[in-house]
Amino acid sequence: MDSGSPLLKAVAILEKDSNNDILWSWVFPSLEKSERSSVQAKVSFEAGEFLVVHLDSEAWFYTLSQPGSSSSGPLQFVLSAAIVLKTDEFHPEKYIRVLTALSEAYLDSGSPPDVLRVYLSAQAEKLIKQGDVTLSLQTFSDPAESVPIKELVQCLQLETILIYTALLLRLRVIVYHHSPGALRGALSAMAALMAHRDCPFTDMYPLLCNSEHDMQLLKGKTSYLAGFTDASVAAHQDLRDLWVSLPSAEVVITPSAKEALARCKTHKDIALFLIRCAENGQYSDKDVVKEISAKTRSLISTIGKIVHENASLTADKAIQIANLPPAMESFYRAVARVERIHN
Repeated sequence: MDSGSPLLKAVAILEKDSNNDILWSWVFPSLEKSERSSVQAKVSFEAGEFLVVHLDSEAWFYTLSQPGSSSSGPLQFVLSAAIVLKTDEFHPEKYIRVLTALSEAYLDSGSPPDVLRVYLSAQAEKLIKQGDVTLSLQTFSDPAESVPIKELVQCLQLETILIYTALLLRLRVIVYHHSPGALRGALSAMAALMAHRDCPFTDMYPLLCNSEHDMQLLKGKTSYLAGFTDASVAAHQDLRDLWVSLPSAEVVITPSAKEALARCKTHKDIALFLIRCAENGQYSDKDVVKEISAKTRSLISTIGKIVHENASLTADKAIQIANLPPAMESFYRAVARVERIHN
């Protein structure tokens, strides 16, 4: 994120009253109608529900739902209130802390101006206060360093290489899990497989609905990592190259992508490497992400050497005359195109 841009873009309060009616009771400064509709469709108002929604390159939404007050409190006619925060970056660890402070302010007083004070402090000073503790929002580490990547690899085992390859080649991956929290954790770990890139989360959509609006977000795109809690999305084969069902640890290649995802000796090497990293008891998730990033950089370097040894040739031609096995040649050529390795 550009350090000169505002940390926060907007804040809002979404409430469910005693009649089960849902109301956007307050917004600052504003949200588009389409943004409200898309976010509202995903909020279930379960106590403690934390959601992350990505709508476009500059619109990340975070929501936190909490029960309303007791019968005598300031929100006595509110069954549940969800604080909605709009930012332009992916960082759940950071924004759950901001949302918690905003939610506490609202539940204590029922007053939007109190929420606004917390929001403006976070926006202008990059600080939030929780009790006697003041927390700087500039002290959080890279979100790729705090993802459950060991858990992901241990769940999917050798099939993890298919996700790695699909993301490396910038293909379309759709992931299913019934739990939004489990889905978000898995998708963030998958995206972190590409930590060698400056912005591995750019094409990630942690929570989408099987609705016309959300499907339109994906149509026309050639690369994304999209998460759904509705298993019926599996029917949309035209919108994916790879299907991942986390509850069943199932990874399925769409027929049209079988050639792009054909495996070679390099894939086997990386797949076994992923397993070794995940099973290493001395490695933290952060360590595993760093190891995978280094492994990918090594792969790119290897391909680069092949290409640059024949400086007068195109990358495709240089790889073609390197006498590689057919599947490896195809993979190297694809990586060279995606990673822009050329003479």
